[in-house]
Amino acid sequence: MANGLLGRQVFSLLAVLAFALHVHAALSVDPVPPFQWLNLNALLHGTTQPPGLKDAAMGYDETTRSLIIFGGEASSAVPQSQTYLLNLDSLNWSIPTPPATLQRTPPARSAAVSGIDAAASNRNGFIVIGGKGGDGTALSDVWEFDFTNEFWAEVNISPGGPSPRWGSSGGIDTRVAPVSDSILPGPNNTFWLVGGQDSQSSFSDLWRLNVSGTLSSNLPNSAEGSWEQISLPNLPGNFGQGGGVIFQQVVTSGGCNETATSGDSCAVQDTYVITSNRDSATAAPALDCPAPRLSPAVVPNANGFSPGFASQMVVLSGTFNSSLWDDGGGLKDGEVAVLNVDTQSWTRVLPSGDPGTSGTPSFPTPREGAAVVMSPQSLVGDSRKTSSDIIVFGGRDVSGNYLSDLWLLRAYNGLVTPTEPKWKGFGNGQLQTGVNANGAGVTNKFVTSCAFAIAPAPPTSSASNSTSNSTSGNGGSQGGDGGSQGGDDGTPNNNTVSAPLLNTSLLHKLFAPLSIALMLPAFLLYRLTSLSFNSSYDAALRRTWYYVSVFLGLVGYGLGIAGMAISFTTISSPDGTRPAPLSTAHGRAGLALFICFYGPLLLVAALHASTKHTKLELVAEAEDSRKRADSDLTEKDQLPRSAQTPSPALSVRRRTQSWGPSSWRKAREDSLSIDSGSAEMADPYNPPPAQRGFEVLNRPARPRRGSGSRLAVPLTNISHPSGSRSLGDLDWLNRRRSLTAVGELDYPLDHSTVTAPPPSTPGTLLDPPVEAPSNMPPPTSILSRLLFHTSLAALTVFCLATLWSKGPRGAFAALFAWAAAFYIILIASSWRGRPDRATLSLLFGRLRMEPRPRSTAPRPSVSDTLPETDENVAFPYTHLSACVPESVALRRRRAAKYRYRGGR
Repeated sequence: MANGLLGRQVFSLLAVLAFALHVHAALSVDPVPPFQWLNLNALLHGTTQPPGLKDAAMGYDETTRSLIIFGGEASSAVPQSQTYLLNLDSLNWSIPTPPATLQRTPPARSAAVSGIDAAASNRNGFIVIGGKGGDGTALSDVWEFDFTNEFWAEVNISPGGPSPRWGSSGGIDTRVAPVSDSILPGPNNTFWLVGGQDSQSSFSDLWRLNVSGTLSSNLPNSAEGSWEQISLPNLPGNFGQGGGVIFQQVVTSGGCNETATSGDSCAVQDTYVITSNRDSATAAPALDCPAPRLSPAVVPNANGFSPGFASQMVVLSGTFNSSLWDDGGGLKDGEVAVLNVDTQSWTRVLPSGDPGTSGTPSFPTPREGAAVVMSPQSLVGDSRKTSSDIIVFGGRDVSGNYLSDLWLLRAYNGLVTPTEPKWKGFGNGQLQTGVNANGAGVTNKFVTSCAFAIAPAPPTSSASNSTSNSTSGNGGSQGGDGGSQGGDDGTPNNNTVSAPLLNTSLLHKLFAPLSIALMLPAFLLYRLTSLSFNSSYDAALRRTWYYVSVFLGLVGYGLGIAGMAISFTTISSPDGTRPAPLSTAHGRAGLALFICFYGPLLLVAALHASTKHTKLELVAEAEDSRKRADSDLTEKDQLPRSAQTPSPALSVRRRTQSWGPSSWRKAREDSLSIDSGSAEMADPYNPPPAQRGFEVLNRPARPRRGSGSRLAVPLTNISHPSGSRSLGDLDWLNRRRSLTAVGELDYPLDHSTVTAPPPSTPGTLLDPPVEAPSNMPPPTSILSRLLFHTSLAALTVFCLATLWSKGPRGAFAALFAWAAAFYIILIASSWRGRPDRATLSLLFGRLRMEPRPRSTAPRPSVSDTLPETDENVAFPYTHLSACVPESVALRRRRAAKYRYRGGR
């Protein structure tokens, strides 16, 4: 039973622990390939270069080595319909030259979903889905560009499909091979579409487009497609988000919700990983870490150097309001935010830049609506097997300028970590530029903290009620309902500027809750296995779990100390200055709770370590004593009765005599009587001469009742062996009044007398007291345990409140479930009496104890319990007859009568 209870408790703890560690692991820093930004703009040729475009569609065909750019919003804010081709071998721009009979082109559009449709010899094209038309209307048509013959053709779509929209997330991962379908002709590819918007509302639905058929110059209208809607609950309808496809999952990031105003001030940190099966899908929210961006570029990490890269999604560029959020300057330094879709964790990396001709590294400016495409191998350069490339084109910067530059994010075949920022191809440390850059001098810097919101200053006071035209992010503050409100008399209120939020390292945010998460199971296991809370020690069961609890406690204690130290050394303000220590209520409360919990905990651990050895020795001695006692009893039971009975010669007793003639004997008989064992040495065939005695004859019979001083012992069913020995040397009166004398002198007659168990004396016993539970621990122990639980609960609540207000909700939910499981198991085990010396277990024991009521029946008197027999009437010394078995007393009286008559 004990093993099962402890096993179930440990299993439930490990189950909740696995979930908690999974959430905390989402904050870990994953290895990434060495990244470097390379500017290709100066290396491009041709007179047909595209203008600055935002939200253009872009794709790459490996067969023709062509990069295609279609549509997009120009600086006039009007969508375009022009198609541009860039040959990545010659880096020369051109426009398509379709056959004379295939001159159709798609209508102008921007913000369309696009992707490569490569299906063996059936199709080698580039698909564009929906978008925003030139007149501002939403589109739902599907077009495909044939790279071989450079013409456009509209795909035949079956009835049923998504409503017209633009700004959707989706596309295709070209690493997924086409599948064959028994219904649709030819290999088909799957394109995904999530969300989007039209002129009136935003959407949150999920659709799948299956493309099949053939596309060629002689079969330009044979490409077919059909839509399937996948059920997707609980996805907010954002617009302006970035998105991409990694295998069969869709990732969306950033954008604005449907109730927000336009502009980068409305951007949110929402990132979702959408996983679909046949008929339904789920959207898992990722932790909030990068700054909330508007229209970022999202693309898979196609580098195949490490298997871990296959689950990484890369988020690039985008714009955010730097007056509302602080990203530590990451985006202006070309930050690459890497999302692990398996754990929903973020890794923020600052790559190396392009040294150019000046030697000063440069990075792409932050922009929204940039087009992006990836390749598992180098897109440009002579050596295409040493890296994977991501090409970024166009977009609009924070100043409203439409960009036409072309950047390359190269991921070299290597591995960098926070502890090893230099990879194996670092070489001489000299950064290289151009398409043939090989990664020499490339180092990556890992950002150890997430972006955080800055509280904006309230609007300037004025006579009129005014509100701020921007909303703050998480953690920001606003006065009143929407801003500064005037008083009742029309005068403005005097509002003070809120202090900006401070930030600390990600390690502090990780170590603090993780320390509490480890302390909870450590104490629970220690409580179930330690001698401080248990009255017995089971070495086979408890030793392993005891050491597990000690290990978890040490790790949790170390993480708590490290987390507090990191908070003091890494605290910073948005302007880069170092704030004064303990300048926030969070810092002061955290330090106070830290001292109350971690300080006494170290002292208690030291005292426990000093007394543990003594406790174990006492337990070992008790176990040895019990074993010796059991061994002695076993040996004693195996000996003959004569060996077990002590020799009367060694028995020393003081005589107890009644008043009578025998009390007039000489005084030496009143002293200590030491049996000499002479009876054993006497000749049994030549007894000493019998002494004369007398017998009272013709005595009238008197009925006697037992006095209250007699023991109410029934004198039946007690056997005592008798022997035929002479008793002439005994004083019969002394034998009657002294059981001690009788026992001393009768022993030589029969040394093998069986010792009868003491008779029950129900008439003389008190009622047993009501069974009481175990004694409570000392008051000092109860007080120390109460203080420990109070400080632990307060620190847990403090961490939960901090995670709720400033941290990811997933971490809050994990710690809340973990703490709830801890207290449920604590109370349940105490209710079952485990451990038996815990204060809560003893209190529950007192609550559950039902006292046995005392019997109200009158107690019988001693005289009533004595049986009315002839022996009780004839034997004058009732106190002796109550102690001596009936057969023994009768035998001795008959022997006395015989001696008296024989002597006479």
